[in-house]
Amino acid sequence: MRIEELKNALKELTLEELLDLRAFVTELIEKRATGAQNKVRVYFPTILLGDRRKARSGTYIKVVRAVDLTKTNGYALLGDFLPTNREIDLPDGAIVVVASGVGSWKHPETAYFVLRVKDGAEWECQYTKARATVKNVELLGEFTQTTFLSMRDFVHKTLTGAER
Repeated sequence: MRIEELKNALKELTLEELLDLRAFVTELIEKRATGAQNKVRVYFPTILLGDRRKARSGTYIKVVRAVDLTKTNGYALLGDFLPTNREIDLPDGAIVVVASGVGSWKHPETAYFVLRVKDGAEWECQYTKARATVKNVELLGEFTQTTFLSMRDFVHKTLTGAER
C-alpha cells in the first residue's frame, strides 16, 4: 500500500481507532529504534487498590499506551489492566496508573498515582492502610478524583514526550 492510499484510509477511522493506531505506531517506532524493548519485572500487591468501597470511582492498575483527550473519566486512559499479586514483565519506561480507594467512609476518595517502569527504582505507597513497596517503578505524580483531568493531561504529556 502506498503512503497516499494509507493516508486516505486513515481519514475513515474513528478517533478511538486513530488513538489505538498511534499507540501501536509509537510502540513500533520505539522497538525499532532501540532494538528489542527491555522488559522489567514488576509486582503490584492488591493492597495498592485500597478499599474499593471507599473510592469515588473504580479501582484499577493500568499500563497506559495512549490518552483520549475527549473523555473526562477513566475511559480516557487507553491501555491494559494489570493483574495484582502476580509478577508481570512490562516494557522499561512504560507508564502505569494506579487508581486506589482512599479516604474514610464519610469522605471517600480515589487517589491516582502515575508511575514509570524503571529498573532498579522503588516506590513506597503510603496512602493505603498497610504501606506497600513496589520495586522497579518510580512515582511521577499523585492526583485525586477532583484533579483527574490534570492527571489525564499529565499522562498524555508524559507519553508524548513533553515531560521527559
